[in-house]
Amino acid sequence: MITIGRIHLRWIYVVPSVHLCICLVVIFAMLVPSLSYIAIIFESLWVLDFPISVVAFMLVWQHGILSYLWILIVGTLWWYLLCLGVSKIRGIARGDD
Repeated sequence: MITIGRIHLRWIYVVPSVHLCICLVVIFAMLVPSLSYIAIIFESLWVLDFPISVVAFMLVWQHGILSYLWILIVGTLWWYLLCLGVSKIRGIARGDD
């Protein structure tokens, strides 16, 4: 039972970590002109981070860096909270909590 709990806790961090890594790779790739085509990946993050990306979309026209930081920080936190919520719901459904 303890092992399942540890695996379950690690799962909560996987999706936010992937989001963070994708954001960092895309932001660093946009700094290198020859890798600017990788920025297309960032557009898919805007769609996946829908409620969070609305604020970023409003910021991008005047404050581009702040918009990218918003997606990086708040988007990663959003995915963490989503995974945590799914974890809690699964725990209640299984009767663990």
